[in-house]
Amino acid sequence: MTIRDSRIVLDTNVWIYGLRQDQDYRGLGCRRGDAAVAALTEHVGAEVLVTENREFLRDVPNLPFRLVTSSALLAELDQS
Repeated sequence: MTIRDSRIVLDTNVWIYGLRQDQDYRGLGCRRGDAAVAALTEHVGAEVLVTENREFLRDVPNLPFRLVTSSALLAELDQS
């Protein structure tokens, strides 16, 4: 599977603050907004979360999705 075939979530919490499925990630020490982004990413079954937040979820083990920067995403798109 290439990045072109992957479901991708962009790190923005403007409209997802209303989600309440973030308890598991909150329990792992995430801030509320970060937890909501992570919960949404997992909920929609995305393989990739694009974020420029260098600290975002870096210490959470065994994430069910990959974290990539926008420049890394573009590089992968260029390669596929």
